[in-house]
Amino acid sequence: MYKLALMSLIALGLVVIAQTNSQISIKRDDTNIIITNFGSSADGAKSILSNKNCKEDITTRIFYAPGSRVETISDKTTLTSEIALIEKQLKVEEGSEEYAETLELFGGTMEFNRPRCPENVVRSASPDVSLKQGKTTVKGVNFFLDQANNIGKMKGLISLLREAKDPANNLNATADVLDVDLDTNAIILTGNVKIDSDGRISTADKLEYDDENGIAILYGNPAVSKKDSDILKSDIIVYYLDSNDVVAKGHISGEFNFDTGSTDRPGLGLSKPNPDRGNP
Repeated sequence: MYKLALMSLIALGLVVIAQTNSQISIKRDDTNIIITNFGSSADGAKSILSNKNCKEDITTRIFYAPGSRVETISDKTTLTSEIALIEKQLKVEEGSEEYAETLELFGGTMEFNRPRCPENVVRSASPDVSLKQGKTTVKGVNFFLDQANNIGKMKGLISLLREAKDPANNLNATADVLDVDLDTNAIILTGNVKIDSDGRISTADKLEYDDENGIAILYGNPAVSKKDSDILKSDIIVYYLDSNDVVAKGHISGEFNFDTGSTDRPGLGLSKPNPDRGNP
């Protein structure tokens, strides 16, 4: 009887598993995205691996882990959330360069109706989605990977933390939007970008961030960096994250206070580019 029921579910394109560590893999060219549900069925966790009954010509897959986490891993990027919603088009135009599925991560609650489709979905407005790379953790409200490419977009209350050995040297950043390239792990923050590190506060239009190589590049018109009473303005400001060195490039201006009796410039905290670092 159990086998007959299971065969009927498969024939309908619907398999429901409500236990821990359910896992699927999404293949996009050379990028492999692994999604795992670490929730417990005792707490209401559900993993719906294939449901063709929710939307026309769409296969819906849902990982729901209330009070726990759904983990999405792509190379060196790990995302966590309470909910992962994957929708795959059953009919893709021949010759289309778009991928078949979309991936959405968010926090909140949901219920499931008779054909196991989500309903009464309440999306959290809190930053319940996290992204981790190396020493860096980013939090936001939601994450979306579209069909067009492998660049995922995180929105809502974006906050970035890169931890240093000395917490006083931690780097904190905020922005409106984060884009992450799942092929290269490159991160770009845009919209009201602000960095706070070692007493230096910088603002810019865009931040290119590379955790592995320890480089953050600010772009603005101009980007502005302040430490104590010193103000630096430039088209490009480069942070070397492991040393807290800052290098300005392009059109540079500012206001700097020097102690005329000393050759040291402790308030400025700038350095010349080191040729061993390469060109960011």
